[in-house]
Amino acid sequence: MLDRDSPIPLYSQLAADVQARIDRGEFNQTGRIPTEQQLTDEYAVSRITVRQAIASLVESNIVIRKQGKGTFFTQSRIEQNLESLHSLGEVFSQTGIASDIKILDIQADFNAPDSIRRKLHLADDEQIALIKRQHLVDGVPVVCAYIYLSGIFCDHVLGEDLEKHSIYDLLEKKSNIEIAVARQEITALAADADMTRVLHVRQGGPLLCMENVTYTDEGTPIDNTFFYCHPDRYIFVATVRRTKTQAALAALDPETGQVLKPV
Repeated sequence: MLDRDSPIPLYSQLAADVQARIDRGEFNQTGRIPTEQQLTDEYAVSRITVRQAIASLVESNIVIRKQGKGTFFTQSRIEQNLESLHSLGEVFSQTGIASDIKILDIQADFNAPDSIRRKLHLADDEQIALIKRQHLVDGVPVVCAYIYLSGIFCDHVLGEDLEKHSIYDLLEKKSNIEIAVARQEITALAADADMTRVLHVRQGGPLLCMENVTYTDEGTPIDNTFFYCHPDRYIFVATVRRTKTQAALAALDPETGQVLKPV
């Protein structure tokens, strides 16, 4: 099962294979992975290699050690379906995962960079609020959101309990708008000192980042949000189809950001 001629270290291959077995549900009955001795015998590797692999899984919060009981895998990864637009709270609710929100910072009049102002179609003197939220599962941070909110919507959000209420829900109920569509871009990046602190990951380690620009049904930009996701706990999935027919979905004009209707 391990390729001894590969440039990838054996412990990394072993950690990846154990994680794949966890994802397949192989250990669901007890939640416990095999012991060090069992893994040593099964993979025909040294005890040191097994310990390095388990240490890697512990560092990535894939497994936890329980004194006197063994090593157990943590909750499975959270899947966000990219086929429809949902808030993070809705994503957690749909997957049956209990989560908590912690507000890290709120700046009502943030001096946003020009790149964000352009995406929100705002002039230099128009208000942008910055909301930083940490999303936790079982007390472990899995996502940190940096939300740059257009000033015309701030009065309906700021001052509310944002640890209990969805920003989407507040906007739709209090602003009398319909959140229609978002442009999403997913990239990989290295964790900086700030992300290391709020997501409990290794500095320089890999992170997933999804950037959203959300629009009303009239094409007005609402927010430019960056979701920094723990790659071992959060994944994005989509079902795509190959077809020659035009999809009956709203689209965005990349230049103006206006909502276009299919013809």
